[in-house]
Amino acid sequence: PVDMKVSVDEAAIINSIRNIFTTTPGERILEPTFGLNLAQWLFQPLDEFTAQEIGETIVRGIRQYEPRVEVKNLNIDVIEEQNQYTIQLTMSIPMLNIDSKTYDAILSSPGFDFITNTPVY
Repeated sequence: PVDMKVSVDEAAIINSIRNIFTTTPGERILEPTFGLNLAQWLFQPLDEFTAQEIGETIVRGIRQYEPRVEVKNLNIDVIEEQNQYTIQLTMSIPMLNIDSKTYDAILSSPGFDFITNTPVY
């Protein structure tokens, strides 16, 4: 079925983005510059300036390491009382005919994770 293939391909792309977000540059021997090291900001003040730096890093990293997607919009909110950032990433995936889809994620001291309704097969 075509729908399952799209779901599997979309899940693979989301997994790729998750790997970009959670890998620290230098961690992969054959790709020493791969990754974003988002965890570096968890020890910085939780504020709008840091949120903007995180957003710029995410957009730059996706453009560099995941050419299958195009970032349409990125919104990062500071949630001080929970010591975390919520990330809302809207992107298109042209090869899957996905024009615009939004994915939610959290960056907090335990790490980074997508909160998604996308089935992973």
